[in-house]
Amino acid sequence: MSVEQFTAALGVLYPISNDYRSFLETEGVVVRKTIRKNDMLLMPGLDTGRLIYLPSGSCKIYWLDGDNEEHIFMFLESGSFLVIPDDFCIGQRNGDLYIKMIADSEVMMIGADQMREVYSRFPEAFVHVRMIEKGLFALRDKHLLMLMKKVHERYGYFVREFHYVYRMALTERELCRFLNICRKTLSVGKTNWLLKDRRR
Repeated sequence: MSVEQFTAALGVLYPISNDYRSFLETEGVVVRKTIRKNDMLLMPGLDTGRLIYLPSGSCKIYWLDGDNEEHIFMFLESGSFLVIPDDFCIGQRNGDLYIKMIADSEVMMIGADQMREVYSRFPEAFVHVRMIEKGLFALRDKHLLMLMKKVHERYGYFVREFHYVYRMALTERELCRFLNICRKTLSVGKTNWLLKDRRR
């Protein structure tokens, strides 16, 4: 993917000035990477101040508990932007988060040092980031709402409200971690959903 496509995607969020566009496209601040399935994009100790764009592929965002078990609270698909805002994961520090690719992915990013320069020169960058944050918080809150439901209701909610995740080739383990249910409850939820779907 070209840097021009990156700036075009930013422009969809909010109009981008010619100066900002030219800076991103000509100054080499946007880094492009290919990251394989199961490789890490972020882990503790790495910089969380980056602006990330996922032109293709998908990833999961999670933290680990004391037993080294994943607590997945978000999935992102191709076309998604990502920043790590303050209080992104309630009860967890940003520095404790992991982002792992669940498919071979193309990633474009601006590092934290470069973002500080961007903020100092281009006011619309703040608007872009705030809009990205707003979308991420909406996804996080939708996940929290799901976890407030009874365990046998979560799979149905997941299918209705997380269409983009439902289409991903998730493992059963990943789906259980996202819904915070056991495999038996997941199996019952799937059966109930199929029966309800047939009655429609």
